[in-house]
Amino acid sequence: MKKYSVYKYNNRTFRVYVSECGYGLVDVVVREVVHPERKFFKTRYFYQNIYCTEDFEEISDIERSAIACGFALEEQHQAYEAKMEKVVSRMMYEEVNTYILEDWLSAWVETFNDCACCPLSDQCDREGGIDSIVCADRLLEKLKE
Repeated sequence: MKKYSVYKYNNRTFRVYVSECGYGLVDVVVREVVHPERKFFKTRYFYQNIYCTEDFEEISDIERSAIACGFALEEQHQAYEAKMEKVVSRMMYEEVNTYILEDWLSAWVETFNDCACCPLSDQCDREGGIDSIVCADRLLEKLKE
């Protein structure tokens, strides 16, 4: 048994395909219709699940439940995407700025003839010479304080 029903919710059209799996189970596939007003339209995957027919009065209840689950899943996905976008943009901004600052500091340290120009000259051990990367890391830590 394979059929489909058409449902419209929130200005969106869905085709719901129900196929019997046996043992009182049905496989429900929900596909969203893209541009339903056109003569030739296409569909895209929206939601799929297996339901027990004993839990519902009618097949249409199962179909509506599948669409509702698809909307809930879509809402969770959108919330997750928005949250991840904020996290990634913040991380990218902080990492890029930190890397740029480290490069600037190491380039600035390389311009020193000796440690007299450095703001940390009183805390520096100059025996090994000037290591611009180590000095830049020290300056960055001082700036973070």
